[in-house]
Amino acid sequence: MTVDYNANLGRWPFRRLPLEEAANYAVKAKALGITQAWMGSLEGVFHQELRGVNQRLARACQGEKSISLLPAVSINPALPDWQEDLRLCKEELGVKAIRLHPNYHGYNLSDESFHLLLAKAQGEFQVQIVLRMEDERTQHPLMRVAPVDLKPLEAALIKAPLARVQVLNGMQELRGELGKSLARTGRVFFDWAMLEGAGGLEKAAANLGEKALLLGTHAPLFHPESAILKLKESSLRTLGMSTP
Repeated sequence: MTVDYNANLGRWPFRRLPLEEAANYAVKAKALGITQAWMGSLEGVFHQELRGVNQRLARACQGEKSISLLPAVSINPALPDWQEDLRLCKEELGVKAIRLHPNYHGYNLSDESFHLLLAKAQGEFQVQIVLRMEDERTQHPLMRVAPVDLKPLEAALIKAPLARVQVLNGMQELRGELGKSLARTGRVFFDWAMLEGAGGLEKAAANLGEKALLLGTHAPLFHPESAILKLKESSLRTLGMSTP
């Protein structure tokens, strides 16, 4: 099974994209050999009312029959009712993954609210943390959003020993000791959607370990072919095939 752990549905506010709808993504994914995708909602990055966002995402995923789409719902621990949102996502929507956007939602990984979320999610949900949505150079001039500071994640994981985390769009921050340290836990995984440079996958595998790397396309903001080509052009053809 080839899984895309980093895909999105919906409209990005700053430009129209060709794979915004589930059906369009499914056609492209099938052509590339992707058999399952974890889908976030672009509405979840910006909307305050996330319950409706997550319900629409779940319906869109269920409605696409040609490929397995799994909703990675949006939870914002800075909101007062986030615990109820989490409960409803588990009990009513039956989801297994949550996707976090700390930089867009206004909290840090050192905040107690994040620690509480990680503790409640452990053993129940895979937790995806999106470090950035766009390269900072392409952001709208009135919407400059810095990437998430990942350093506090190490301490947060100590408080949640069963938590399993996927770091999305974060390869720039993971080339040094921080990435190695997180990978050594065996509970943190990393997608390569924003990996750049010749031999990038080989270098990432040497630093983080092959089992820590996941296929992520960051569709529709990126063309899915990009992530697939990085794998095909590498010497690590089975990379990203392990289950986190």
